[in-house]
Amino acid sequence: MSQPKASNQLALVFKLLPRADVARAAEIEASAYPESEAASLETLNYRHQAVPELFLGCYLQEAAQEQEKLVAFIVSTLVNGDHLTHSSMFSHEPQGSAVCIHSVCVDPAYHRRGIASRMLQSYTKHVQDLKARGHHLDTLPTLAAEMAEKEKKKENNNNNSQPSSSAHGNSFGQLDRVLLITHKELIGLYAGAGYQLIGPSKVEHGPDLWYEMVHIL
Repeated sequence: MSQPKASNQLALVFKLLPRADVARAAEIEASAYPESEAASLETLNYRHQAVPELFLGCYLQEAAQEQEKLVAFIVSTLVNGDHLTHSSMFSHEPQGSAVCIHSVCVDPAYHRRGIASRMLQSYTKHVQDLKARGHHLDTLPTLAAEMAEKEKKKENNNNNSQPSSSAHGNSFGQLDRVLLITHKELIGLYAGAGYQLIGPSKVEHGPDLWYEMVHIL
């Protein structure tokens, strides 16, 4: 039996996740996290509506299929402060100084292939680009620009256009850090992607202890 391909052998594309794929993201979330920790479809829809610039999808391009398959994603909101709190998990502050990562999810069928590490590296670069530009999606010069324009045209043609990113009022020039909480067994994953351990988190979400980590921008 052949071994599953590692992430560097897979044709992966990292780009902003369109609204039409949020339901698929919710399926991945439900399969990757315990029920007590998984975000609902409603919550993911809220996060996408609030700050689509921080909802990044990882898509697999398969030679036998023309369409790309969503296999992983990262979603965040903006918050203020140097540390995450319980309210950080359920809020979004458009002028926040920190990116709060809520989910780093990989379809279980693609676990242990290094996808999460590659996705985190792409996501950090994406956030750094957002900070450098300082504004909203309309000004994104990097991985999301072409895809965003295609999605905008598609949705306009369907008379079901999403509000422009400027309507969200999000800004990114003030960002100074990316924060997340994780369980002990995944600290190494995030450390390998450039995150530093702060220590046990005060956030209570599910039965297990969380640890807070930070990446300074």
